Amino acid sequence: MSSGANVFEVDVMLAADDEIVLSHDIPFFTAVPWLRHDGLKRLSLTRHPVGPPLEAVAELLPPNVEMLLDLKCDRGTEAFRLVRKLLTLDLDPSRCFVSSKNWRSMEEMEREGFRTWRSVAHSWALRGLLEDDARPGYAVTVRHSLLTPRTIGKLHRLGQVMAWTVNDPQRAIELVAAGVDGVTSDRPEVFTAMREGAKAVVDVRAPAAVVADGTEIDRSAD
Repeated sequence: MSSGANVFEVDVMLAADDEIVLSHDIPFFTAVPWLRHDGLKRLSLTRHPVGPPLEAVAELLPPNVEMLLDLKCDRGTEAFRLVRKLLTLDLDPSRCFVSSKNWRSMEEMEREGFRTWRSVAHSWALRGLLEDDARPGYAVTVRHSLLTPRTIGKLHRLGQVMAWTVNDPQRAIELVAAGVDGVTSDRPEVFTAMREGAKAVVDVRAPAAVVADGTEIDRSAD
């Protein structure tokens, strides 16, 4: 967090006993039928993911740190099962963002006060989001290679625009200059570079976009 990050992302899945665990690995028999975009990169030979329970990790975070729960079960009924399980936990919606490629599955979490990010991984999903009469939400989070200044401008009508996963500091600075409100990265030095090299770094936790010097940005006219 000392590098400038203000939200801690965790990848969330369901274990065999329906316990929520943190795992990015896609189980082998889940990945193959749908040929998930990330399935070929990280395959697990077990049917169900393993990892630490969400509550254990949440307890380790300082009170002022917020979490982004990236829901990795995003296909079919399993996506809705994961959402319903999350809602049984004692999570504070004011401390949690939720992202998923299954946008409908997050509607119940929105009703409970969670701030949701519609996740986009493919160009066809991005076209659908831009062409459909989608209602504005809290944010969209898009694979950074799909983002251009023109696309970012169009997406702002739907809420804040986040870019993932940006591990090149120069690319992060370019995206901020193009108008994104925040980036997801595996590398703390990316946030350091953003803070030092960009004129405006947005705190995505705030209801209004707030840059590093405390100035509010009004996106309503975008």
